[in-house]
Amino acid sequence: MPAEVTEGFKEIRGVIVRLATVTVADHTVEQVLSYDVAEAEAAYGRPLDDEMDKHIQLGMFAIDRIAADGTLHKVASATSYVLDGKCIRTAKFEQQEG
Repeated sequence: MPAEVTEGFKEIRGVIVRLATVTVADHTVEQVLSYDVAEAEAAYGRPLDDEMDKHIQLGMFAIDRIAADGTLHKVASATSYVLDGKCIRTAKFEQQEG
């Protein structure tokens, strides 16, 4: 089955976050969220730290729950890293019966 990739941008807690979602057979199989570290630092008025990242991350999780539209997913693997000034989070999902 072909995969469909959708991309969009949302403002989450004062920071523009890029969302890319990979869907196969109407099921989300992977999601990548990223934001610009310099933009986050400017919005919060301090260098990126774990507390700031957690605050933004919790907003991302809220958006993800809304986007999941009631479908339950189990995260099979997740990574988070900073690369070239971007904080990037990737999650791969297993479909669960809900």
